[in-house]
This record gives sequence, C-alpha cells and structure tokens, in this order.
Amino acid sequence: MKYTTRDLVEMLTYQRDSGSRMEMIFIRKYLDSIPAMRSDRYGNRYIIIGGKQDTMFTAHTDTVHTRNSTRQRVYVHDGIAMTDGRSILGADDTTGVWLLLNLIAEKKPGHYIFQRHEERGGVGSGYSSQRERPHIKKVISLDRKGFTDIITHQGTRTCSDEFANALAKAIGGGYRPSRGGIFTDSANYAYNIPECTNVSIGYLDAHTPRETQSLSHAEWLCKRLLKIDFSKLPVVRDPKEKFDNFYDYKGFDDSWERAEKEYEDWWKKQEKKDLRYEPYEPYNPFESSTTAFGWNSKSYNPKRKKKKGEWW
Repeated sequence: MKYTTRDLVEMLTYQRDSGSRMEMIFIRKYLDSIPAMRSDRYGNRYIIIGGKQDTMFTAHTDTVHTRNSTRQRVYVHDGIAMTDGRSILGADDTTGVWLLLNLIAEKKPGHYIFQRHEERGGVGSGYSSQRERPHIKKVISLDRKGFTDIITHQGTRTCSDEFANALAKAIGGGYRPSRGGIFTDSANYAYNIPECTNVSIGYLDAHTPRETQSLSHAEWLCKRLLKIDFSKLPVVRDPKEKFDNFYDYKGFDDSWERAEKEYEDWWKKQEKKDLRYEPYEPYNPFESSTTAFGWNSKSYNPKRKKKKGEWW
C-alpha cells in the first residue's frame, strides 16, 4: 500500500470543520496533489480510473471539529489511534479518505468522489447526486462505525440484501448486512442509483472525544477491498420503486423528511456537547513527528482517572 497506517495517523492530526482552512490544507495536500484529480463546481473532488465503471466509491473530507481548529496530537496505543480525550479524533471520515487514496494509488477501477460538507447534512453529495450517471449502478461509502456492517437501510432501504450479502462475502472477516444505518453520502444517490451502501471501517464513538480507530482493521480492510472485483456484484434494487419501511413499528411515515429531521435533532444534541469541550492547545509544527503523531505513546496513560470536572 502506498499510504501506510503511519500516513493515516498523520492525516488524523488535521482538524477539519466543514469549509475550514484546515480542510482546504488537507484537500490540497492529499487530493489536489494527484495529477488526474478534478473538482466540480461545489468543490467535491473526483477521479475516474478505468473508464466508465459501474461502481462509485465515496468518502468525505470534513470532520466535526470546532471551527478555527488547527492540528492535534494523535496517540497510538496497542494499534488503536486516539486523542488524549480533549478533542475528537476525526476517523469519521479520515479513514475513508485514506482507504480511497490507497485504491486510487493501486489503480483500482472505479469512480472516486471525495464529498464536501457531509457533516453539515450531505450538502456536497446532494449537489453531486443531481448529475446523471446512467453507467453507475453501485455507490459504496466508506464511512461507517464498527467492524462488520454492510448497510442496507439509511432511514429507508438503499441497497438490496443480495448486493449486501455478496459484498459481505467478498470482504469476509465477519462482515454482514445491517439495517441499522444512519445518513451518509451514499443515501443521496439512492433515488437514481440501485445499490447504495455504507461499509464499516473500524472506528468507534464518532463525534466524541472518546473516538478511536483500529489501524490493523483499516489496513486489513484496505487489502481486502483491493482484491474484490466490484463489477461482479449483483444489481437488484430498483431505485424507482417505493422505498420500503425500515422501522418495524406501525405508524411511521417512511420518508426522507422524517429521516432528515431525526438527523437534525441528533446533530443539535452533538452541537450542545461541543460547548462542553475543553480548549486544546494548538499543534506545534516544530515538534518531532514521533511526539506530534503519537507513535511514542508513553505520555498517554489509559489507566489515568478522570479529574474532577471532566465529563468524558
């Protein structure tokens, strides 16, 4: 792999609130430096490898860090990346970006798109999904917590069980279909593209200072994705059919409006939590990479008891 887990840890040091200066620095360093990378009018970056392929891969470039953030220290303890508990790690969706970069570097055929403003309601993918792409039949977002989920529902069904089972079998490692998804960029394409899913990439506790990322799982998943022939995955779902009801209880109005309202309510709760975050010292670029990027984890003590007034 061109981009190692050490590169992933360095990428995690960038705190990238939507539209922030740090997000643009990150995009210019990791995406715009690729010769064939292009930008649409909204600012989404994309690249096509192998001509008109039927599979699109997505990740998003923003995180839920506070505005005007700089860079942060990231620590590695027993193969798990984390912060010191005073800032968000941002593996959602830095790890997805890292995975796509490796697929691109290995020239894996596909349409790759790096979406803007996913953490503000999927605005970038909402813009991108308006463009007709009749040759695209599958959208795979790499933006899911955990280690085993192939998402079939994001408020409503967005991919078929047949597709999810086939992808889960191709990946292996205990992956299986899950109906428990929430919104991510692939959902915005579900009206026009048959199979739209989201895949677990090994992070936990997203959007909180407790967020962690398994580096070994990210590396393993990357190797598995490189071996899959995505053109052979079945296409079953008809996007023109009425979306079926994800929820089992009666009386639920199965609509995107309800799903979006639930997401907005959840996001408001997250914003209130943001107000409780303690200020974090800026990243010092003159420090050694060993300290700044956390490969020397002696300063991190997982047994440290929280002090009075700490809420995490």
